[in-house]
Amino acid sequence: MPGIFQTNVFNQGEDVRYISKFWNEAVVTAGNAFSTFNTDSGQYHNFEMFNEPPADGDSSELTIELTPGDYVMGLLGVQSGIGGIQEIYFDADVVPVAIFDRYDPVFANNVMFSANVTIVNPTTVVRSFTNGQNPASTDFYVSTTRIWFTAV
Repeated sequence: MPGIFQTNVFNQGEDVRYISKFWNEAVVTAGNAFSTFNTDSGQYHNFEMFNEPPADGDSSELTIELTPGDYVMGLLGVQSGIGGIQEIYFDADVVPVAIFDRYDPVFANNVMFSANVTIVNPTTVVRSFTNGQNPASTDFYVSTTRIWFTAV
């Protein structure tokens, strides 16, 4: 996907239709602390963020600033046999805007998850929550490297 690795530039009053942030800017809101796992060159940016040890109910959040409207939200992460179910919420919403099953029997770096979303507030808190696991999974591992939003 061209251009997803641009740096985040936001100027007050600017019509911002694209943003990209590293997930290491997020803060843990429940569960264990983040672990930065340095991978080989197989993972873009050579890192991934996850709660260590991973657990059901882990959560983190990241604040973004975007012009309200419709977007494709993308996440870059890892998928594996120990993957959990990741739910993404905006602000205080109680219904997730996206649900990603991070389980796959074969470990894979650089998996891009995406969903069509609507941004309502110019400053939005993006919340990631681990809610269970795929029945075939053996853990609740949710690893994220980067998040981006592209206007549609």
